[in-house]
Parts: sequence; structure tokens; C-alpha cells
Amino acid sequence: MTRCDNYTPTDGQRAFVERYVPFLQDMVNDPEKQQWCSGFMADNTMLMAGGRGCAPAAVDKWGLEKTIYNDLMGDAIEMGMVPEDYLEVVDGLRGADGNGNEKPFDGLTDYELVCLVGHVVRAERFVENALLFAVKDGTLLRFLRELQRRWGTRLPGDVAGEGRDGSCDGRSGKYQSCE
Repeated sequence: MTRCDNYTPTDGQRAFVERYVPFLQDMVNDPEKQQWCSGFMADNTMLMAGGRGCAPAAVDKWGLEKTIYNDLMGDAIEMGMVPEDYLEVVDGLRGADGNGNEKPFDGLTDYELVCLVGHVVRAERFVENALLFAVKDGTLLRFLRELQRRWGTRLPGDVAGEGRDGSCDGRSGKYQSCE
């Protein structure tokens, strides 16, 4: 058995997946929101290069910047989607077969998928717009959909509309090791 084949997600992790899959699906499927992502990334790039900012598409009439950079990022950490050893696990996926080839997506364990989510979320700390790019191109959605498929049905009650006020009773706030 490989590491974490018997991984059991916390209620907080399940709640995170159920909360953000609909949001991420909307982000990927809505052309206006896709345009906002592109404009926001272009604006940030210009500002970092000393420019004035530009793109009218970056006007955020939906509150996406807050949802992505405050809510999603914060919830990922608080709800256990950023394990302490995420980087070690993700690095282990590179060259997993001994020949430098990455492990195939359908061969990933649940824990490895959680670590990939953590990697995407934490990448923003090191690379400007990394999280937004993963939202825009559907990478984060793909990981969460797969976890949703594996973990089964929704939690009792509708957690999709709840905010970060702590009202979700599934928040563990702690990483639970599966070793």
C-alpha cells in the first residue's frame, strides 16, 4: 500500500470541496469572469512593471478578488486543504516512476490530490497570479471535482452559501495525518 491509500478526509475538507466546486465551475464557464481573470492578471503584471494598470475587464463587479484571495485561500488553510508536507508530497509526484515521469492523474491518492490543492493555493505566495491562473484554466476545479467524486455526496445542509464567519460546523482547522 502506498502512502495514504486509506486517507479519510475531515469534515472541513469535504465542506471546502462542496463550497468551492460550484464557484470554480462558474469561473470556468462564465466568459465575463474569464475576461475578468485575464484583465486582473494583466493589471497586476503592469503594476509590478511600474505601469499604471489598464484593463477595464479587471473591474470586479462580482467580488471575485475577495472570494479568491480572502475566502478561498483562507478556507483552504483553515479547512485542512494545505497539509504541512504538501510540498514534499508534490515534489515526490515528479519522477514518481523513477524515469522522471509524473504520476498519472487517475493514479493519485486522495491525500496527493489534497496536497496538489495545497500547492496551488500556496503557489500564490511565490508566484503572482498563480492561484488565479489555476482558477481560470480549471486546474483547481479538476482537483476538487475528483475529490468530490471520490468522497461521495454533499454534506448534510447547504454549505455552499456560507461565508468565512465560522458558521460551517465542518471546519477542523487542523491537518489530520494519515500515516
